[in-house]
Amino acid sequence: MNTSDSTPDPVAGCTLFVGIDWAEDKHDFCAISSQGRTVKRGTVTHSAEGLAKLATSILDANNGDPTTVAIAIETPRGPVVDGCQPYGFRLFSINPKQLDRFRDRFSLAGSKNDQLDALVLADSLRTDAHLFTPIVQNHPTLVRLQGLNRIRQRLSGQFRQLANQLRDVLVHSFPALLKLCNAADEPFLWDLLERAPAPDQAARLRHSTLGSILQNHRIRRHTVDQLADACKAPALPITDAARGVAIEQISYLLPQLRLVHNQLRHCENQIEAATNAITGDRPQQDQTRDSQASPDHSDDQLLALRRDARIIRSCVGIGPTILSVLLAEVAPLIQARDLRALRARAGVAPVTRKSGRYRGVRMRYACNQHVRHALHAWARVAIRCDPPTREHYANLKARGHNHNRAVRGIMDRLLSVLVAMLKSQTTYEPTRRHAYLPQSP
Repeated sequence: MNTSDSTPDPVAGCTLFVGIDWAEDKHDFCAISSQGRTVKRGTVTHSAEGLAKLATSILDANNGDPTTVAIAIETPRGPVVDGCQPYGFRLFSINPKQLDRFRDRFSLAGSKNDQLDALVLADSLRTDAHLFTPIVQNHPTLVRLQGLNRIRQRLSGQFRQLANQLRDVLVHSFPALLKLCNAADEPFLWDLLERAPAPDQAARLRHSTLGSILQNHRIRRHTVDQLADACKAPALPITDAARGVAIEQISYLLPQLRLVHNQLRHCENQIEAATNAITGDRPQQDQTRDSQASPDHSDDQLLALRRDARIIRSCVGIGPTILSVLLAEVAPLIQARDLRALRARAGVAPVTRKSGRYRGVRMRYACNQHVRHALHAWARVAIRCDPPTREHYANLKARGHNHNRAVRGIMDRLLSVLVAMLKSQTTYEPTRRHAYLPQSP
């Protein structure tokens, strides 16, 4: 059976197709009829007045009927999308690389401009709507969760960058302290450096001071004597000028590290709270307050997400962080149980190339990097903690796969198991899954 015949047309009944070329300062749009005739073109500014004018122009071009208007845009989020959704337009997005291929229909010479891109978007949606992705408005909790995850990623990068700078300073001025904390990313080390940023100052610290540092941060892997030995280690032979520069660098880095560290912890707490709001793992008083303000039974989308989230959370290796990424980035695919799209979005599905005598398979790079990193972390934990997954990993290694290829195989298998669990509405059972794993060669 032809899949195109069985799949409903996403733009059925549409009489106007609009392409919007999104930019920073302005937005070009082009509206064409179902026969491909250009109805209206224009340019609006990136402002509240401009976006209101854009919606009004589209409605005027279709006699005020928004239900038969289909709009194509490259970016599936942002003010343009948010400004068009309240009117009831059908919104679709497409990958810029696919749009570049569609552009060749109109210009073999490779010319490109914003008005042409708007026309290409509109006409491609008219003729190849099945290649576009419908833009669905996510639940507000998911929108917030996605934003928090992006903030956490940026803060993590900043924190690691600052910690690496502090470590580099200690390598050249006080390397003995790195035996206590090699990454230079723990608050107890910062307190120690705040009191004594130079070796000669650290050697004069009392045991009671060192003990209070360990006690305040609940450090048990180090003793006071170990801290004292590190502080009294022979100093490197550096000049007084270099020593002064190192002290100044430490004095600038420590406040930044503390600030970013506190912001990161606060963001992670917010992510955990937002995730628990979906799974229902909240304190009783919070659930009572929320049920009075907005009853959960009136929100079908949140209820469906809650059921799915509890099933996902039952998998070995999935904690609040990984669960938050999956819910924020691929919740529509999870709810649709679309394994094929999940594999592509996570970068698990390989890319095959066949041309003439050439046959090749390579790793997929065009994917959602947030989902890929989350699944990679899930697979690594599952290999360590889940016996069936560890056995499957050993089988892949025995077949000659390297570590990265084997981990991608684990990611692929975990996704398949997850979708099967969601379809059957059952939690993870290692013994049941073990029966479906391939036997060792």
